[in-house]
Amino acid sequence: MKRWVAPLAVSLLIASCAADTQSASPPSTTAARVATTTKAPVTTQAPTTTRAPTTTAPSCSIDDEARDLVREWNRVSAELLASYMGASVISVQYVADSERLMPKLNRVVQDLRYLRECLPADELVVFEPFLGTYNDKLSGYSALGNAVRLGSGEMEETAIEILMAANAESVGMACEIARITGERLPGVDVC
Repeated sequence: MKRWVAPLAVSLLIASCAADTQSASPPSTTAARVATTTKAPVTTQAPTTTRAPTTTAPSCSIDDEARDLVREWNRVSAELLASYMGASVISVQYVADSERLMPKLNRVVQDLRYLRECLPADELVVFEPFLGTYNDKLSGYSALGNAVRLGSGEMEETAIEILMAANAESVGMACEIARITGERLPGVDVC
């Protein structure tokens, strides 16, 4: 499992771990008591108006939401990569770590996909290809987990090639996004 560790570590850690990985503490939660009643529902009719309803698309940006999601990806993928590279980590442990962390990476990619609905058009143009690289990275990590699970060195090499290619492309895209938008994304200090 470890013969591709050096090239993978250098390639992935440059972009993933070079990022600012500040963690925010989770918001505090408070419980609220809700009283229930058994009153029958009241039906009301909305007043008619002559104005057409207006809808505004929610607004988001690469600089805010995308940056936070990239940081989350970097944090989780660094943990997965550390497990893969760990000299004392056996295949069974890596598979367990992969099964625990892949849902988190999948959620990050899902959240990145949702940004397409709220990004301004000028940011969306550069974001779409960037998102594609995270889809490829997710596929690469999934393939790596399966390869280790099956004990297939050939599949493992293919998965690492997928990861390295997707990582190189995402670094290039991040640099391009930073250049075009003037916004700072995690990992672009290698540009």
